[in-house]
Amino acid sequence: MRYFLDTEFNGFGGDLLSLALVPEDGDQDYYVVIPFEGAWHPWVEKHVVPYLESVPPMLLNRLDRVAAAHDVAAYLANDPDPVIVADWPEDIALFCRLLLVGRPRSSTSATCGSNSTAPRVSRPRATAGCRTTRCTMPAR
Repeated sequence: MRYFLDTEFNGFGGDLLSLALVPEDGDQDYYVVIPFEGAWHPWVEKHVVPYLESVPPMLLNRLDRVAAAHDVAAYLANDPDPVIVADWPEDIALFCRLLLVGRPRSSTSATCGSNSTAPRVSRPRATAGCRTTRCTMPAR
C-alpha cells in the first residue's frame, strides 16, 4: 500500500520534529511529535511549533527518536509491501534516518538510486521488524 509522508523539521537540514503517514485508503493515519531540545530556527518557531500538536487527540503521539522509530516500524509491520510517497526529498531522508535506530546523524547511509527517485537505505542497525523497502517520490 502507498503511504503519503509529511514531516516537519527545524529548518533545512535540521532535526526531525514530527512525522505523519497517511495510507492511500485513508484509514489509520499515523502522527508523531519528537521532542527537540535545541534552539528553534526562527521561521520554524513562528510558523510550525505552534501547530505541531494541532491534530485530533487520538492521533497525537509524543515519542523520543528511538521509540518513534519502533512505533513507525510497528505501524507498517503488517503491510508486506509499504511504499512511502513524499513531495519533498528531505521528508524521505528524515523518514529513512529515523529508522536507523542508534546511528548518529552524521553517519547515516541513506543514498539515492541512479535515477534519484527511489532512495535506498543501508540498514545495518535498522529497527527490528521494519519491512519498509521502498521510498518513492512522485514526479513533479
